[in-house]
Amino acid sequence: VICLYIPPDQHFTTNDIMQATSGLSPIWGSTTVNSRGKHIENVILSSNLISLNNGSATHFSTFSTFSHVDVTLCTDTLAAKCEWNILDYLHGSDHFPIILKVHSEPINKYYKPKNIFKTDHADWVKFQKLCRDKCDKSPTAVNPNQETARITKIIRSAANVSILQTNHSKTSKNIPWWNKQLASLRTKKQTAWYDYKRCRTQEKLICFKKANAYFRRSVKQAKRKCLEDFTLKINPSSNPRQIWADLKKLAGSPTTSAIRCLNLPSGHLTNPLDIAEEFVNHFSNNSSDNNFSTQFQALKSSTLSENTSMSPSMSPSAKQIDSSVQLVEFEYALSGVSGKTPGLDKISYPMIKNMPIELKQRIVKLYNKILDTGIYPQFWKTSGVIPILKPNKVSTDIDSYRPISLLPCLGKLFEKIIANRLSWFAQRNKLMTPNQVGYKRSQGTLDVLLHLDLSICNALSSRNHLSILSLDFNKAFDKIGAHIVLRQLKNWKIGPKIFNFVKSFLTNRKLKVNVNGFFSSTLPLSNGTPQGSPLSTFLFITAFDEISRIINTHKGIEHQM
Repeated sequence: VICLYIPPDQHFTTNDIMQATSGLSPIWGSTTVNSRGKHIENVILSSNLISLNNGSATHFSTFSTFSHVDVTLCTDTLAAKCEWNILDYLHGSDHFPIILKVHSEPINKYYKPKNIFKTDHADWVKFQKLCRDKCDKSPTAVNPNQETARITKIIRSAANVSILQTNHSKTSKNIPWWNKQLASLRTKKQTAWYDYKRCRTQEKLICFKKANAYFRRSVKQAKRKCLEDFTLKINPSSNPRQIWADLKKLAGSPTTSAIRCLNLPSGHLTNPLDIAEEFVNHFSNNSSDNNFSTQFQALKSSTLSENTSMSPSMSPSAKQIDSSVQLVEFEYALSGVSGKTPGLDKISYPMIKNMPIELKQRIVKLYNKILDTGIYPQFWKTSGVIPILKPNKVSTDIDSYRPISLLPCLGKLFEKIIANRLSWFAQRNKLMTPNQVGYKRSQGTLDVLLHLDLSICNALSSRNHLSILSLDFNKAFDKIGAHIVLRQLKNWKIGPKIFNFVKSFLTNRKLKVNVNGFFSSTLPLSNGTPQGSPLSTFLFITAFDEISRIINTHKGIEHQM
């Protein structure tokens, strides 16, 4: 059944239909096809319509089976601007509600792209030579903060000369088939046209027509090749979501999901700078000491004011993780990282991997200086936070967003080294309770479910009752107190270098929020661990290990975390 109403004074040219058809076809995600599905397929093919379905099941039958009976169709001119999804819950129906978004407003109104280094097209030989020259001319500083600034300046100045940066235009689309050759041919065509306008001779007209014809032919060839590459990747097992993402990229549609509005008790916010300021205040207030009791604040103050010295009873393993960082350890940690996203300093992992050995050795010396002094560079403690919308949450609610920190890669690499050392130390000395499976290698939710299944089976076989309590800690990462982590590390008899490093890492942190390319002011982060740091997950489970041990003191209560 299709119900449409179009007012007489409204001109409607795009046909957009959402209907329940009970037809099955692989075109919209079904593994089988029926007669209705074949009929709809014929309509789609004969009318040049496109199915927007991403392959998700849309119907839950009384036989407890999922099917794909709802299909959303639209014209080819509208398809690339549409986003099709279903809600995860039925909401009282046997059909999943369908959410269809049509992106009609320009993204540039809400989004300011940033320039980043295009490491895929870098001149690494030139980059390494410049790094060596600048490293020789820049003396080593004694203070870790000053040395961090000097190393950052060496890398950035070398990258500015040897690596191109993205140059975003406010009006241009990011079209995947466009390349440097087409840009050069377009310039030649325009030059030929200007020459003809200045001197209208038959010879110059022929030159322009040749240049124009060659440019148009090259554009068609580039489009054809791009389309062929796109279609070659499509097969019966292709992910519909990935296909739609590639199709939108092919059409030049923006892939960035901009935050356009926030609903607050005081009104609506639409300006990106105002939204960024609201987010930074929100995240900073969530971590404030004012959210905790006076006892919490007193314990935190006393723990942070304590001085830690070398314990005479330090174990050999504690001394081992307190030792200096070696170049081989740096290279091992670097080999395990991926991605190209930089922090606020614009330095990415590919740039670190292609550094000359002289600069890598200088970075290792900086790491050891940080360990010896217990001073973690303040710049590395400033997070560039991006609010990420949680699944199935309202985009206009500020509580629907999770703060993800973009941290400097040089700092994250050092944090990864420390996290590896602490993880090895905890496993070697069996310091973590086996009840914790979260954020542990080769463990996850399946282990929790297996443990729960075993408990249920044991209760049923012995004719006993089993009560289950599921807890979710709200904003857990944002509210971990530094003194909780430090107290646990002290109980483990960690060496003073690692202890003071973690202490400096967790204190005096700051954040600034990036909303659609617009940055907020910088505010303090009083508690919590930054989501995005390799060390944060280990410190998180270290703090929660104390809760696990408290629960273990009560007989008859089993738990998994």
